[in-house]
Amino acid sequence: MDYNAGNHQAQQNTVPQKSCKKCGALIPKYSDRCPNCGANLKPFYKKAWFWVLIVLLVFLLCLGSCAASCSKAVNDSTNSISTKTTDSSSSAQSSGTAKSDDASKQKYTIADEQIVDSGYGNYKITGTFTNTTDKEVKYVQVEYVLKDASGAQIGTATANTTNLAANTPWKFEAAALSPNGTPASFELKQVTGF
Repeated sequence: MDYNAGNHQAQQNTVPQKSCKKCGALIPKYSDRCPNCGANLKPFYKKAWFWVLIVLLVFLLCLGSCAASCSKAVNDSTNSISTKTTDSSSSAQSSGTAKSDDASKQKYTIADEQIVDSGYGNYKITGTFTNTTDKEVKYVQVEYVLKDASGAQIGTATANTTNLAANTPWKFEAAALSPNGTPASFELKQVTGF
């Protein structure tokens, strides 16, 4: 009977052991720290900093991927309506041409441009922008540069609209609040849209 009791005790006191990688002492197999030297024995993939680093790297990869695709989308949409520059004294009508093999297809036309004195030093440029494509344009902005008699830039005027249907005109008023002087001419600086 004592023989079985001793055998039972021996089985209870047997704990799997391993040696510490730093000091070589025998320690319990599942210890996270060596009781002899205090070395941290956790594998690096079980440490908190490792998983924080992994999550951060995944986040940065996703952010970079999103930024690249958003940048491409903005560039593509900005190029969907081309930019055209004109001087009001040389042309009464402007048009944008498509960036395609068919150069005769225009994406937009601008007609009836004129500068209007709104009073109190405020001016606006009025005109008609026509979407000549077969698709709705979600956003369009026209930007003009105002010039004095010597040709120096004295201000800008902008107008924008959203959801311009296919083959539809838009009568715009590009407001220029308090330019530095009296505008003698204007120039279409940029048309953006998508």
